[in-house]
Amino acid sequence: MEMANTSPMSSALIGLVDLKAERVGAGSYDSYKFMNLPAYEQEDYTLPTARERPRFLFFMQPFMLRTVERQGPDAYWKDIGIKYCKWTYVDEMSFGSTYREWSRELRSGLLGDPFDRAKGIQARLEAQIQNGSQLTTAELAALPKKAAEEQMRALDLDASVKRRRASSSGMHYLFFQLLSDEGLHPKLLLVADRDQRAFIYKLPNIYQFTDVLIGVESSSGGTQWFDPARRFFPAGILSPDFQGTKGLLVDPKDWSCKPISVGVQVSNVNQSRYEYELKLVDEEAFSVKASYSGYPDYKERLRFYPLEPKEQERNLKEELESRLKSYTITKIAVDHALDGAKNLSWTAEGVKELEEGRRREFPPFPGLRYPLAIPGSWPEKRTIPIVIPYCRQFTAVSRFKVPQGWSLGKDPDIIQGNDFGTVSWQVKETSIGDEKLVEVTYAVEVKRMYADPSAYSAFRAFLAWIESASRRTLALDRTS
Repeated sequence: MEMANTSPMSSALIGLVDLKAERVGAGSYDSYKFMNLPAYEQEDYTLPTARERPRFLFFMQPFMLRTVERQGPDAYWKDIGIKYCKWTYVDEMSFGSTYREWSRELRSGLLGDPFDRAKGIQARLEAQIQNGSQLTTAELAALPKKAAEEQMRALDLDASVKRRRASSSGMHYLFFQLLSDEGLHPKLLLVADRDQRAFIYKLPNIYQFTDVLIGVESSSGGTQWFDPARRFFPAGILSPDFQGTKGLLVDPKDWSCKPISVGVQVSNVNQSRYEYELKLVDEEAFSVKASYSGYPDYKERLRFYPLEPKEQERNLKEELESRLKSYTITKIAVDHALDGAKNLSWTAEGVKELEEGRRREFPPFPGLRYPLAIPGSWPEKRTIPIVIPYCRQFTAVSRFKVPQGWSLGKDPDIIQGNDFGTVSWQVKETSIGDEKLVEVTYAVEVKRMYADPSAYSAFRAFLAWIESASRRTLALDRTS
C-alpha cells in the first residue's frame, strides 16, 4: 500500500496486535508492506470490530484540532470539548426570537423530575417538528415541490422552527437547546456504532464517532440517554449499536471530556410478548397479538412506520405467510406505528384444515420467530469474542381448549439456564367441569451480551435450548 507523504490529511494504522507493517519511504510516497495477515473468520454472533484486523485510516482533521493533534491523545481529547463541541453547540448554533418564543410555548406546563420533563420535551418536539430525514411515504408525497431544493441547515434553529421540519441532526440540536432552556443541563456522549468501528483513545481522530447521544440526570440517580436524531427512538433506551463500547462524555457546564465505558442495559427494558389463542375444533385456527417495549419496539416500528397502513399490513402478512405455508392468513392489523406515545403492537389471525387421524400434531405458537437466530453450522473451536445483539426478555403464551374426545400428550418441560440466560417451555393443564384448558408458556431471557471465546460451549448450549423449545409441537390423541 502506498500513500503520498506530502498529503495534508492524517493517517493511522490500527488493529495490529502481533503484526508489524514494514514502512519504506520512496520519494514522495511511503510504502507499507504487511506480512502474515490472519485469515478472515466468518462466524455468527460477533462484530467486525471484535476482530483484530489491520486497518488503515485516512482522514482530514478539523482545522481547529490540527495543532493539538501533534500533542498526543490526552491533549487532543481534553481540547475536544472547547474547540469542537462548544464551537458546534454554542458558537455555530444560531437562533433568535422565533425559536425563543416557540421554546417557551413548547416547554410550558412540564411536570415531574428531569427525566420526565425531558421525555415531555422529546414528545412535543416530535409532534411539532417533522424529522425531514425520516419521512413516511405519505409525508414525502405531501411535501411541497420546493422542499426538495431546500437546504436544511441543522444549526439554524429559527429556520427549523419556521419550516416545522428539520434534518435528523437538526432534531438533535433542537432537543439539546430545549433541554438547556429548561435548565436540565444535558450532557453529550460521543459514541461509535460497534458494527462499523471502535473508539480508540490513543488515536486522535474525532471522526471515530458515528453518533452523539444526549443525557439527562435522573432524580433516582444515573443518566438517562436520548437519541432524538432517530425518529420514534424510545427515551432512556440505549441502542445495541453502542452498548458495551467506549465513548467520550462531554459536560457542557465546563466542556470537559472524559472517556467512559457505555453500559449494557438489563434484559427487562427490552421486551417482546406474543399472546396466542388457538381453536382446535372443526378447523385449526389461531389469533395472536404481539406487543413490544424498549429497543424491540423501535426495531419493529422501523419496518412499519414509513409505509402506508395497507402496506404495513401487506408487509406483515407476507412475512407470516412465508413462515406458515399451510395456513391462510385471514386478518392482519398493525397498531400505533406512527404514535410514539404508545407501544407498537400487531394482531393476526390464520386458519388451516385439521389433520385426519387419531393423532394430531400442531404448533402452539404458529409463525413465531426464534428469539435468537440459530447458526446453520458450528465450528469446532472459536477464537473470536461472542456478541449477542442485546439483552432482552421474550415471552410467548398460548391458550386453548382440548376438544371433547381428545387428550393432550405432553413432553417434559424445559427449564434451563446458564450465564447467557434462561429458557423455559412449560405446559399447564386445568380442568373446569368437562373442559380442559391448556396454557403453554415459552420464555427466554438473554442476560449476557458479550463473552470471551472460552464461553463457546455454554453459548452453544444456550442456543440449543432455544432451538429445541422453538421447534416443539403438541399432540392430541383421540380417546373415543
